Amino acid sequence: MSSLGIERQQFHGGAFLGNACNTLLMNASSFGALLRPVTFTIRVAEGKSNSFTCGDHATAQQFTTLFHKLYQCYALYSVARPLCRHEQRALELRCASFGNWFPHRCNDVSLPPKFHLLTQEIPRFAVRWHTVGLASEQAVESSNRIVNRLDRTYTTIREPEKRLAALVRQLALEHNPAVSVILPRARICSACSLPIAARFPCRCICKKKT
Repeated sequence: MSSLGIERQQFHGGAFLGNACNTLLMNASSFGALLRPVTFTIRVAEGKSNSFTCGDHATAQQFTTLFHKLYQCYALYSVARPLCRHEQRALELRCASFGNWFPHRCNDVSLPPKFHLLTQEIPRFAVRWHTVGLASEQAVESSNRIVNRLDRTYTTIREPEKRLAALVRQLALEHNPAVSVILPRARICSACSLPIAARFPCRCICKKKT
């Protein structure tokens, strides 16, 4: 988990954020592989050793399938855009598949209220409103950072009404789909033709070689 950058938060009893949950579900096979049988050998005396095996193939497959089914649902209901009819139908089938699989394969676990939300209410919501992700709190939380930035930008305006009006106008301008976003051109390395800035995942490494 540390190598993937997954960390528990200090609030809500050490819960995981949305990005951490996304990374967990994307690496379902890797986490499921941790439960496969592994044989350990312990040296107990000179020339003598004991071996023992821990793990179980059935348990590893069960958790891998659980994460895969959850990720298939998450990949559709979390996107912040309208869903087409095919995606709405796919979400309905994936939620129904998870609803049929989980009670039979994990019959010793109680079903929480969120199980009902995932298997029943989310598909209905998607069909009615053609989206689920646009109604989540993630869009609201992401707007807090933008509003705080604009509030610092217009902090020199003393009158609260004028400052708020300027903030709202700029916020509407930045979210207007008719206005194209103009970004500065990245500096390109003349040797490898790759961008130099560190924000690019594939960037110039010529200086590191020298």
